[in-house]
Amino acid sequence: MRILNWCLSGDPTCAEVRKAKCVEVAIMTGDGGAGKSWTIKRALAEVHAYEGVALVSAATAKAATLFRDGHTLHELGGIPIDTDADGHTVIRLKREGGSLTEQRLELLVAADLIVIDEVSSLHKRIIEAFIDMLRAKGSRARVLLSGGFEQIPPSSRATHASRSSRRACARATST
Repeated sequence: MRILNWCLSGDPTCAEVRKAKCVEVAIMTGDGGAGKSWTIKRALAEVHAYEGVALVSAATAKAATLFRDGHTLHELGGIPIDTDADGHTVIRLKREGGSLTEQRLELLVAADLIVIDEVSSLHKRIIEAFIDMLRAKGSRARVLLSGGFEQIPPSSRATHASRSSRRACARATST
């Protein structure tokens, strides 16, 4: 069974990964040992096999080491984050006073798949800001949010933050 069937023709043997029409978000959740990391590695391998661009990140550096070329989401997305005049969380380019480089932005926009593992350890503002930035910059990536929401809650106000991350994931998939 194929993990990803994003071919232009719908034929799983074709050699071209189909771009999404806009940023598409999916959530994969499960208990520890359910196979989330295996599924992520398989999805990354399939996108790379079709010469697509697949990026993987995690909430922490330790979690990112589970994946080849893994990064923390903060590194991948040019975070730290900032707020705009209305108090909304935003990610800014270096030329706008932020830390996201033009080269990293080009890579993110070119990506076919962006995986964020251990998403339950991230605050909802970070998840929302990252996805909003991708949409604003014209990305057509598929974003896979993965994590066990009952496994590792964020360290600040753990229970509230875990519920906030769950709501942010739900919001991301509905817009």
